Amino acid sequence: MVSIQMKSRTNEDGLLDLCVETGISGCEVDVTVLVQRAPTRDEADWRGFVRQVFGCIDDPTFERAPQGEYEHREILA
Repeated sequence: MVSIQMKSRTNEDGLLDLCVETGISGCEVDVTVLVQRAPTRDEADWRGFVRQVFGCIDDPTFERAPQGEYEHREILA
C-alpha cells in the first residue's frame, strides 16, 4: 500500500482535480480520498503564537551570533 499526502486547492466550483503518480502501473487499485479543510492562520492566531514564544529562551548565556556584513552593490540608476 502507498500513502500519498498532498495539499491542493479547489476551483470556484468546489471541484478538486487529482493527478497522482503512484509508481504502480498496469493494475487495478483501490483509492480512498479524504478531504479536509486546511486550517487557516489569521492575524489573531499569529499574535497568540508570537506571545507564546516571545522570551521563551531563558538561558542568560544565549547570544545572537554575528550576522556579518552586507555585500556592497553597485547603485542602479
